[in-house]
Amino acid sequence: MLPITASNALKYSLYHARAVHVPVNMGKTAYLDDTTNHDYTKISLPYSYLAVARSGTGYQFIELNPPDLEKCTLIGLNYYCPQNFLELGHLHTSCLTSLFLNATMEDIVDQCQIDYIFEPFKPKAELIDVGNYYLISGLNQPWRYQCTTDHIPRDISGA
Repeated sequence: MLPITASNALKYSLYHARAVHVPVNMGKTAYLDDTTNHDYTKISLPYSYLAVARSGTGYQFIELNPPDLEKCTLIGLNYYCPQNFLELGHLHTSCLTSLFLNATMEDIVDQCQIDYIFEPFKPKAELIDVGNYYLISGLNQPWRYQCTTDHIPRDISGA
């Protein structure tokens, strides 16, 4: 998260958005079989970044791609952008804002372009480091981990 600021403007926090493949059937016993390919969905994101500022009782948003950020100056952890750039902010709902606001599934489906993959497909397993958390994507359950100093693999509980 990086602040985006301009003189006499709201201060925005910058979030990087990245879509991963998600199994169509998220049932509790789904995808326990590691040998079978399954159907997946993936959201097509038209923007890579979402800048968010508190505005009164709600939020104001700016959706960005890397070329947009090149118009700003990065000093330390802050982007300083031209005033007219920040006037592109909006209050309306979009795919990224729906995801940020944890909208209902119906709203997300209405706002986002969702690609369905119905042919045999197995996504590449990924470990995404977001700073304070890790997102594990594309691994079948049951998951196990083993520390380098431990000789016994441990099961991971939860979804």
